[in-house]
Amino acid sequence: MDLKSYRGLRKWSQEHVAQLLRDRGLKASNGGVVAKHERGERFPDPDTVEAYREITDGAVRYEDWTALRDSIRSRQPQQQERKAAHG
Repeated sequence: MDLKSYRGLRKWSQEHVAQLLRDRGLKASNGGVVAKHERGERFPDPDTVEAYREITDGAVRYEDWTALRDSIRSRQPQQQERKAAHG
């Protein structure tokens, strides 16, 4: 399950998730970082991936992050082709 879907089920804000991460000692966490992780703009480091797994009781796993990354990568060539056609 992706983090955004999990947050929706729990009605958690990105800032709430960031606070849960900070509670686990991850100092660079804020709502903006969580948003970038959810959009696939930044891949969380291994400690953060593990913390996401812990705070979601195992619902958000490493495989979910790699699936998001792979999805983003598969869309990038299409986006570049559209830019070149319009540009």
